[in-house]
Amino acid sequence: MPYLALVMFFVFSPALLGDEGTEKERLLIPLPDGWEKINEQSDENVRSAYYLPEGIDANETEEILAAQIIFGRADRKPEQILGVLADEAEKQCDEFDAKAVPVEGNQDYATLAIMVLCGWNTTSQTGEVTLVRAITGKHNLYLIQKIWKTHQYSLTDEVPVSFDKRKTWREWLGSVDICQSDANNCPAETE
Repeated sequence: MPYLALVMFFVFSPALLGDEGTEKERLLIPLPDGWEKINEQSDENVRSAYYLPEGIDANETEEILAAQIIFGRADRKPEQILGVLADEAEKQCDEFDAKAVPVEGNQDYATLAIMVLCGWNTTSQTGEVTLVRAITGKHNLYLIQKIWKTHQYSLTDEVPVSFDKRKTWREWLGSVDICQSDANNCPAETE
């Protein structure tokens, strides 16, 4: 089902998985206009959702949004999980760099965002630019990613995604939030 309004929130409801304590915490993602969820997967510890621009085939897209809830991992700091993520990305990239980027938003939770530059990903056979934000909630760890597939590039060249686009998406990452039902700060669930 397409989500057409920028103000509409897609709400992950961990209560559906029945994990003790996690039903009190939800990830709120304001789905950008023109994007739709194409897939959601769950296992006992992780729920993942993937989004594409409406009407675009997953094999043809140059842009992807991904969100993950890692249940029961509030003991992990954002810099720990992003460090592991960057280390894994570096193994797949001919040219690689990762750097912290500023993200505004709710600072009630530990959070960090990085930009990962991969000149050529040997697995996906594309260049990649990725913005990733990690948020540690009271119960869970959350990862939100904006991924651009690009042509192959060198880190000495200009980044193949414009500064304005990266800034817009950093602002969007800052709009992603967590709410606590026991604090009565969650919006009413809508589908």
